[in-house]
Amino acid sequence: MAQGELAFRNYSLESGLPSSTVYETFQDEKGYIYIGHNNGCSIFNGLSFQSPQTAGKPSALSNFISFSNGQLMVRNFQGKQFILRNNELIPFESSLQEAWGFPTYLQDGDKHYIFQSGSFYTLDENGKGEEITFPKDIGRIFYGVVQDDKIYFFGSMKHGNMLFCYDLKSNKMIASREFDFESNVKIFKGRKDIFWLSDRSGECGKYENGFITLCNLYNSALPKDSKITGFLELDGGDKLISTFNGIYRLNKYWKSVNHYLDGIQCTHLLLDKKKGLWVSSLQNGLFFVPNTDVIQINSSYFEGRNVKYSKVYSCNNFMYIGTYDGRILKFNERGELIQTYDFHRNVEIQSMHISGNTLFTYCGGLLKVDLNSGDIKQEMVMSACKSIYVHGSELICGSSKGLIIADENQQTVYLDTLWIKNALPISNNVYLLESAENVYTFNRQSQKLKLIQTGGTNSCALGNQWFFRTENAVYALDSNLQKRKTYSSHTAISKLYITDEMLTLDMSNNRSMQLTVKI
Repeated sequence: MAQGELAFRNYSLESGLPSSTVYETFQDEKGYIYIGHNNGCSIFNGLSFQSPQTAGKPSALSNFISFSNGQLMVRNFQGKQFILRNNELIPFESSLQEAWGFPTYLQDGDKHYIFQSGSFYTLDENGKGEEITFPKDIGRIFYGVVQDDKIYFFGSMKHGNMLFCYDLKSNKMIASREFDFESNVKIFKGRKDIFWLSDRSGECGKYENGFITLCNLYNSALPKDSKITGFLELDGGDKLISTFNGIYRLNKYWKSVNHYLDGIQCTHLLLDKKKGLWVSSLQNGLFFVPNTDVIQINSSYFEGRNVKYSKVYSCNNFMYIGTYDGRILKFNERGELIQTYDFHRNVEIQSMHISGNTLFTYCGGLLKVDLNSGDIKQEMVMSACKSIYVHGSELICGSSKGLIIADENQQTVYLDTLWIKNALPISNNVYLLESAENVYTFNRQSQKLKLIQTGGTNSCALGNQWFFRTENAVYALDSNLQKRKTYSSHTAISKLYITDEMLTLDMSNNRSMQLTVKI
């Protein structure tokens, strides 16, 4: 099974997280991330972790639900329940019948429920509710979810364990499936369906007028006896399954695609409102992956012998891949080839930029291409361009013979002794230039070239800030051309780039991390 690469940021004690043992994450309507961990809970606002006020020593917390008034409920593993309101953690005594085991909250839109041992209740924001009457021979409820006024749960009976579906509208048990006493079946919500997974047998299935079997994960995706802790179904039908040995990504046919975070004891998965993935772990804190939309492209699209891609560019949820034989392939979010721009010249696509309905690319010359039809509208004779940007009515090009600034009528060359890999416009007359060895600023009005950083590379722009890296640090440049160090590392940095409006670092130890940038 392939070990996949994942760009992530790891939050731990060094990041301000109070504990590296994390049980669960939850996102409220305002976008705040709540983390239940071994020292209580924390609230992440995008920049830092804050702990709510609480009386006494905090205990391990998990299992958040939210109410329309903005308050949350959470519980510990000793059966105590808390209301989280106005940054204060308030213990409360439930009016529900005491039962063995800790309570578990469930939420279905604006409806809330709680089960404890073999009892199941509705729940309001004051911790009050009414008991839902199940058959008396159900001994204990282990796992459950509620969706569309149906309760799906796994519980114990005298003769074995069973999956149940209970209709809240008719107050009737409408489906069940029997398992042996050794079975441990988890139930999860998908995008539309209810899925069940057994980490003893490896069986998995869904609810479709009954609990049907789809496949055995131990034959197609997971190592035998995996400890399954979480499940997510992504938009394209792929699945993520968290275990005590990392995360497994499965395609819509339940076949293995990738294995992430090998060796990490993962406890919970959360997909936030921006499709960012939050992974809780028992010993390694919290992992954040900016976006789970991964485009997989079949190499058969690259026709011809030994054709390789030369440039990758993304814009408006499409990916454009340039080749060494003068083509650009356009893919949608599902990795499907939807258009090929073939310029019929056996030369490298060196750069791309899209502005409105125009694609600018360098392919033996600077081409101005209609984005819809693929027709070449204009070609400029120009030195090889490694970067193209549109700034106002001008094209800003970093080339093998300096900085080229072009408009409809003419092109002007500056610094023709420099080989410029990237030229980023800062203002109408000021540019951040990256050569093969250094990073500069250049003012074309005063013709002043200023060395900013020896050994700087990977220049990029995010909002109104410009970034570049050295071997062990990341620097930012603001519109006033003031340089500041934003990050330093003992581990060598191999790459700096922008993903999902965040600054991403690839490290030489094959890890990636995210830097949050305040714009």
